[in-house]
Amino acid sequence: MLKQTIELALLILLFLPLAITLGLGLGLLFRLHLPERWVKQMSSTYFVFNVGLILFLFIATLSYPDALFWSYGLFKTYRIDVVLMLDRLALLYLLFAGVLVGLVGRFAFSYLHREEGFLRFFILLHLAAFGLQIAITAGCLDLLWVGWECLGISSVLLVTFFYERKGPVDNGLYIFFIYRLGDLALLTVGLWLHTTLKTTHFQHVLTPDNLRILLQSGSVISIAFFLCLLLVLAAVVKASLFPFINWLPRAMEGPTPSSAVFYGALSTHLGIFLLLRMFPLLQATPGILPLLIVLGTISVILGTLFGQIQTDAKNSLADATIVQLGFMLIEIGLGWITLAQIHLFSHALLRSYQFLKVPSALHTHHEITSLYGGAYQSPGLFFWQRLPKRLQRWLYFVAIERALLEAFFDRVLVNPLLKFSRRLNQWDEHLLQTISPTPADSPNLPSTESPKPELVDPALHSLKHELLVLDAPEH
Repeated sequence: MLKQTIELALLILLFLPLAITLGLGLGLLFRLHLPERWVKQMSSTYFVFNVGLILFLFIATLSYPDALFWSYGLFKTYRIDVVLMLDRLALLYLLFAGVLVGLVGRFAFSYLHREEGFLRFFILLHLAAFGLQIAITAGCLDLLWVGWECLGISSVLLVTFFYERKGPVDNGLYIFFIYRLGDLALLTVGLWLHTTLKTTHFQHVLTPDNLRILLQSGSVISIAFFLCLLLVLAAVVKASLFPFINWLPRAMEGPTPSSAVFYGALSTHLGIFLLLRMFPLLQATPGILPLLIVLGTISVILGTLFGQIQTDAKNSLADATIVQLGFMLIEIGLGWITLAQIHLFSHALLRSYQFLKVPSALHTHHEITSLYGGAYQSPGLFFWQRLPKRLQRWLYFVAIERALLEAFFDRVLVNPLLKFSRRLNQWDEHLLQTISPTPADSPNLPSTESPKPELVDPALHSLKHELLVLDAPEH
């Protein structure tokens, strides 16, 4: 009976934000004028109810030492099951995410007051909450991918929140294309597991027998090695770690609440959560844990270097986030799972607070300056000045150009995809014109457009009038 109650509470927890997203979305679609007061009341009620449900789940599962699973068969012919999972990692992440989303939502009530996109922001925030909770409680890789996608598309749309300007749209497209690499990698892992093991259920995939099958499959290199490489690729893309280290500062184009909840806390840390969830596979595969240490070390070094030349507060916090995520990757590579979990939650909470405090950062700077009795020197500047001049110039070039990684991905990924998208758009327009030509384009149909009036220069009109007066016969 208790397990059934837990299942019902979990289903309500997962699908309530989706219902709110659809309700607010329909209001926006049909151009209904929803007052901010209604949106605030609905969102506040949801945030409080959401945290209450998570606390109930946390207390109710104390009597279950092992993880709880619920399986729902969708397509019996293809053996695809939707599996929900509750363990200590999922419950801690759920509780943390619920509290943080509620606090950021409360901050956004005032921060986005009378903003034109107020309703749009809360639609995307609830969609992100749905995707995040689905990804956290997923017991199989198929369902985790669904939550991964919902969280990704909502975060990209929030980057382009101020779409009236060109910068947010360009940066949103850049992040969208980078995200597709991670999404494709995670999808490939799911398809490969379905082909090899006929399941993506974590409880089955991570058993010793199935891990042995994955490690022994393959001619030269095991299937497990390729699967782990794809998992690492998906994680470093989501967490903006090396070599995809450049998209996180671009995401700062969105409003401050979205920067706090997505890029300071929940979205970027989901890549670390994926590695924690699949750690038995990573640990059993030779060469993967050292790879995590190498990628994390490079990310820490580059993030620290890039942060030294930033002049914007949010971009500085973005590079600081990259550094801490790199440390988490190193901790996972060393096998320090508990430390990585503690680091994840504590850093996400601190970074969200710092992002929310960014609008008053100048006031804080003046307070610190007054406490020091005048201008104070950054500790990093002391070590920077001890380096040789030539090394300083070279490091400055690397930091300014962001190690040329941004230019590289622009050339090999973003620009080709943009050209291909424009070409597809041209083909689509040409196909539509061929199938159903407009009256102006059809040679057999008379044009229904009224003739445009001839534009006459006022000075030329005056000259013609004077000539007509001179040529007129005298009486």
